[in-house]
Amino acid sequence: MLPRILMGLSAGVILVLGILHLVYTFFGPKLRPRDAELQSAMQAVSPVITTETTMWKAWVGFNASHSLGAILFGRRYWFSVPYRGITFSLACYSAAMIASWFMPRS
Repeated sequence: MLPRILMGLSAGVILVLGILHLVYTFFGPKLRPRDAELQSAMQAVSPVITTETTMWKAWVGFNASHSLGAILFGRRYWFSVPYRGITFSLACYSAAMIASWFMPRS
């Protein structure tokens, strides 16, 4: 029972961080450049690989896929702000694994 709870808690932390990142991608200024001119330039310029998109659309797409990666797979490569949550998640996962070794199976 305890290992399942800890595993769920571990996954839940990463799920919440992924959802928060997805919300920040589409709403609010958190993932926008501090320089408004840079955002305007990104909206006007295409990458070399194709003219069918802009650097801004690629940026938003990257952030959305990054969020979905965290939501669906719980990836560990994040920057330092959510590091505490990921560390807590890893601790819960590790505790679940250790508890499952020592607890009798039901």
